[in-house]
Amino acid sequence: MQKSMMCSITTKGPTLGGFLIEFASWEWLFLSNIPTGILGLLFAWKYLQSTEKNSAIQFDLWGFVTVTLGVGSILLALGRMSELTHLYNPVNLALVAFGLIMLVVFVRIELTVAQPLLDLSVFRAKAYTYSVWVAMINSISLFGGIFLLPLLIQNVYGLNAIMTGLAFLPAALMSGIFMTIGGRLLDKQGPSLIVTSGLSVMAVGTLLLGFIGLETALWIIILLNAIRGIGMGLSMMPSTTAGMNAIPEKFVSRGSAMNNVFRQMSSALGIVFVSIYYEVRRNQITTTNGASMEEASLTAITEGFFVIAILIFLSIPAGILLGREHKKQKRLEEQTSSSQ
Repeated sequence: MQKSMMCSITTKGPTLGGFLIEFASWEWLFLSNIPTGILGLLFAWKYLQSTEKNSAIQFDLWGFVTVTLGVGSILLALGRMSELTHLYNPVNLALVAFGLIMLVVFVRIELTVAQPLLDLSVFRAKAYTYSVWVAMINSISLFGGIFLLPLLIQNVYGLNAIMTGLAFLPAALMSGIFMTIGGRLLDKQGPSLIVTSGLSVMAVGTLLLGFIGLETALWIIILLNAIRGIGMGLSMMPSTTAGMNAIPEKFVSRGSAMNNVFRQMSSALGIVFVSIYYEVRRNQITTTNGASMEEASLTAITEGFFVIAILIFLSIPAGILLGREHKKQKRLEEQTSSSQ
């Protein structure tokens, strides 16, 4: 339910944002979060129960410091890149190297401390590992599309923000509907066929967006994005559920936290990588080929969809492997129950 709501809100956000920009100003994109935040505080104050402090639990300070420095350094380096020459800038390379070193130190800390910030031991369950990978690919695909489609519709086709927002609405509806369908099919058939089918549908829809041109009708783009929404709905919910079922019940909260962390990190890194590729590739095309800004933008956007589609295609085996691990777990549970 949480995944369904989050994906639905994420894909419906651009629709509301399009109306705000068209009829108000960009400041309202941020101001509109104030009443939502106040409402969240009121609900938390009314419905969240207070718990006693557990003095036995300690905060993993060094784990927090190293992961913050690691991820922050890499994101800072990527944020400084907008041209091809920036890719081998000494400062950027140093930031990336420092970030990778900090992440290695973070992993070593988490494997040794008694109370880690992120319990990496949950990855011993192979089904859970595959499910996290599928969640990361879903996030990259989702936010990559949220970044590329507005550039396509507004900068290339010259349409307004409302049309950009409406282009996301069918995808949001399809994603919500097929999340429900995928959840019901999971109970009957297991995750293998559903997750694999979802990734395949999402990959095909993303790949077809790589073949669009300046004459492509808007309804075709909306249709292809809706197909991507169907694939996300079929693959996201069942994979997450199957992965969480693969870990012991006492580790469910840690597994949920780990899943959310990796999903958020992949979303951020996905947007950064796609934006860098778009900027670098567009500038390269306009400089070397003398193409117009619209043609260069279209080429960079379609190539971006190609890259995302390749990632999804390469991740299809993860759905198959997830299904195999799920079947193994079911057989072990049946053997255990029959022996008792």
